Formats: sequence, structure tokens, C-alpha cells
Amino acid sequence: LTSRPMHSVDTRLYYNYLDKANDSTVITTIEPSGDVATNSDTLFGYRKNDAGIDVGFHLPLESKAEAGYEYRAIDRSNRPIVEKTTDNTVHVQLINRSLDFMTGKIRYEHLFRDTDSGEIVPPGTTAADADFFRLFLGRFDAIDKDEDKAELDLSFFLLPNVDLGFEYRWKKNDYKDTIIGRTNDKRHEFYGDILWRLPRQSTLSAFAGYEIIKLDSTHYSWNSANSSADPLVNDGNPASFLWTQDTDDDFWTYGISVRTPIVPKVLDAALSWRQDRSDGEVDFTTQGPTPLIDIGNSDDYDLKLLEATLIYALAPKTDITLGYIYERFKYNDLKLDNYQYTPAQAYLSGVYTDLDYNANIGYLLLSYKF
Repeated sequence: LTSRPMHSVDTRLYYNYLDKANDSTVITTIEPSGDVATNSDTLFGYRKNDAGIDVGFHLPLESKAEAGYEYRAIDRSNRPIVEKTTDNTVHVQLINRSLDFMTGKIRYEHLFRDTDSGEIVPPGTTAADADFFRLFLGRFDAIDKDEDKAELDLSFFLLPNVDLGFEYRWKKNDYKDTIIGRTNDKRHEFYGDILWRLPRQSTLSAFAGYEIIKLDSTHYSWNSANSSADPLVNDGNPASFLWTQDTDDDFWTYGISVRTPIVPKVLDAALSWRQDRSDGEVDFTTQGPTPLIDIGNSDDYDLKLLEATLIYALAPKTDITLGYIYERFKYNDLKLDNYQYTPAQAYLSGVYTDLDYNANIGYLLLSYKF
């Protein structure tokens, strides 16, 4: 429901409901011991209620301020450790269009998440049982957290035929109650793009982006011999210890594309090129007796993509596109360096040994505009 109760104030109220049911087949198996096992406790479904309000204030100098609140509740089926999450999100933003050559937007958002858990461990579980460990394990996709996000968007119109854009986004998650699992993560994103309108309805565009990603997590190495599965208790066993993993990842992406008419309003041609690169590393600390070796190449990859298309206007509302894509992917990760597949060792299947590839793709596309 959108309304404008005052000349300088507009509001928006909204509510969304989503129910996702899982009607997959329940598989029943009989173990050699005679026990019956099913997958009924892993069929995943959920219900989501989402409601909010936004209030905008029209200010002098072509400015508009906005504040909003959103409530989101998700009830999950068959996931006791995160049976229900409740998100409360507030945001403020300011948009300005007072300058003929520039528009800008700045926004800040904060999210509070609370999680309700069901039965995480079976009744009677003690610190000597492996399942006891689950009481301290946090799944970062749906666990208590505080999230802060900020963004800055600037658009420039310096020339009649040239548009420039710049975006910066910052995000921080604090998984405040997590003992074992991801404890926090941070992300910085920088993106820029340009669009140049050339003569004869041709266009040239380019973009570049850089992201800095940091992930911190705590883990527990537990030895079941005369030990406690409680990571907060020093059981005196040197084989049981806490260790941390700090992952840093730098990501670059850039590309350029051109589109030009061969026959005006009948046949267009487009050519684009793009490259993505990721460079990650992992640092370890440990309370155990043996130092852990850091990883210099973790999930490093290079992706290059070239695409060429011809677009034919068959009719006023119908286009035919003939396209070709060349894609080259190279992957480098420590866990795959000098990897040797030994069939006798069942835990090494060899399935991820050759991730590098070259792909040549041709396609024909028919588009109709209603």
C-alpha cells in the first residue's frame, strides 16, 4: 500500500507470505542390524512472513530522505538447530538529484537476527558424547547475528553521450553467540562503469570491480579418548584443541562490450569480453601442540569469457539472436596440487581433480516482446 498523506511525505506498507512445502519421496532403508532408517527428517521446507514500512521525506534541493523497518520470520521444517529465525532490519538513506551532472545515494542498514532452536542433541547426551559438540556449533547462514551494511552510489552525466557510475558497498556480519563456526566476516566492494553512446546508434561500455573479503572462524579438534566434547573445557588431552581459520580473498572483475547496427533497425552486432580473478589465502592459529601451515593459494581461479552476437529484427516485436561464447576457466587450490587419484582409497574419488576447462558454446535465441 503506497500513499502520500502529506505533500512532502510518502509511505509504503507491504506484507509477503511464502510457504514452500517439500513433497519429495521418503526413502526407507533396512540396515543390516534390522534398524529402519528414513530421510524424512532431512526433507526441507519453510514458511516466511515478511512485512515492513518505508517513509520518505521530500527535502529541499531535490533531495529525499527515507527510513524504513522490516520484520521477517522464517519457520523451517526438519532443521532443529535453526528452527526459526526472526530478522528485524532498519535502514536510512538519502538521495540527491540537485545537480544536472550527478545524482547520488547513500544508505545504511542494520539487521538484528534471533534464532530459536529445537532439540539440538538427543536427550541424555553428555559431554563424553560426540553429539554434545552440536550445542556450540553455529550455522552462519541462519544463526544469531548483527549485520551492518552501507553503500554509496554515484552517477555522473558529464557529457551528453557519456554516463559514468561508481558504487561502493561495505558489509559486516558479527555472529555474536557462535563458539564453533564462522564468527565474523567483512566485505568491501568497489565497482565502476562507463557508457559511451557513439554515432549511428552504436554504444561502447566498460566496467571494473574489486572486492575484499575476510572470513574468520573457530574450530575444534576433538579426540574421543578420555575427552570432553565441550570446546570450552580443557580436558587435559593434547589431542583436543581449538584452532582458528582466517580467510582473505581478493576478487577482480573487468570487461568491455560494443554494440553497433549493421543494418539500422534490422541487424545489430555485439561483442563483449570479461575476466574474473580470485586470489585467496588462509592463515591458521592453534592451541594444539603442532603449528598449522598457512595456505597461500586457496580457491584461486581465473575466468575469461568472450561473447559475439548477431541480433536480427524479424518483426517489430520479434528478434532472432545468433550467438557464440568462448569460456576458459583455470583453478588453483592447495588441496588439488599434486593430487593423485588412488582407487583403493575410497575417500579420494578423483571427482574434482580436473576443474580447468575450455568451452565453446553456440546458441540461437528467439525473443518475442508482449
